[in-house]
Amino acid sequence: KRKKVVHQGLCVFDFASTDSTEVLKRQITAYNQAEVPYVIRNDPEVTKSVVRWNYNNGKYLFQLLGSKTYRGEVASTNHMMYWNINKGSTVVPKDFKRPTHMHPFTYPRWHNIASGNNNNNT
Repeated sequence: KRKKVVHQGLCVFDFASTDSTEVLKRQITAYNQAEVPYVIRNDPEVTKSVVRWNYNNGKYLFQLLGSKTYRGEVASTNHMMYWNINKGSTVVPKDFKRPTHMHPFTYPRWHNIASGNNNNNT
């Protein structure tokens, strides 16, 4: 039997397999400037972020944002939530109906709704 092999056409930059992160960073910068896709593995900066975001069972944003109230955009559906009347225009058509409205939320309340636990206890 032949082994199934997948050939990846993207360059993989692996921080774990090099002694010179400076050379790797220069190569990555060259790919960025050329707007060529690539894959990065074992980046210590990304690892730090993963640890931070997973801290205390994913409660990082709860601790960061606390119970402060933020403005959130609400829609009755999730269809095409981004909207714009006419860029640069101050004229609003008479029959225009805003597809969203602004509503105050604390992060815990927003998270509760976004997680599908839409109760009013938070």
